[in-house]
Amino acid sequence: LALENGEIDVMQILPAADTERIQNNPAFKVDIYPINAITLYMMNLDPAKTELFQDAQVRQALMTGIDRQSIKDNIFLGFGDVAVATQPPSSPAYAPGQMTLDFAYDPAAAKQLLANAGWTDSNNDGVVDRDGKKLEFPLIYPAGDSTVNQVVSYLQEAWKEIGVKVKLSALDADPLTKALQSHDFDVAFLAFNLSS
Repeated sequence: LALENGEIDVMQILPAADTERIQNNPAFKVDIYPINAITLYMMNLDPAKTELFQDAQVRQALMTGIDRQSIKDNIFLGFGDVAVATQPPSSPAYAPGQMTLDFAYDPAAAKQLLANAGWTDSNNDGVVDRDGKKLEFPLIYPAGDSTVNQVVSYLQEAWKEIGVKVKLSALDADPLTKALQSHDFDVAFLAFNLSS
């Protein structure tokens, strides 16, 4: 809106949902090019904060329980690439051939991974549990971005399908930074621009 209202002259990243409208406006020129950035969720592996993610099978289940191609196609509207590991294709560290695990979308396999780790729905309430504790956690993310809101809502729904309950918590920049720096979070959703 600031761009369209003439309040700013240049914008580095347009929300995917607004790109076509801006492209069709003759007052603007839109260039589409690869950037050295990645969008990801991070799990806190500090057992003093949470023990939910100590088992690799739980971490693998969460990854296998999301359809990353669908996120690209339906939320990012085809922009970007589905991540393979932690580096974007423009990074010198990008090495997809070194990945040995397949995290293709497979909700049934995700449920099986959780069951293998001892997480089953013993209460028949749709949320898996182990030793009387449910697999539920808050997911923190930056407030105010419509694309981010869509992605975290998708994550919440996708993980619900495999028996994981997620509470979404949008935070402004200062509280989000403080939570990340103090490691006071269970799962965080972020985007990083890795360019210098």
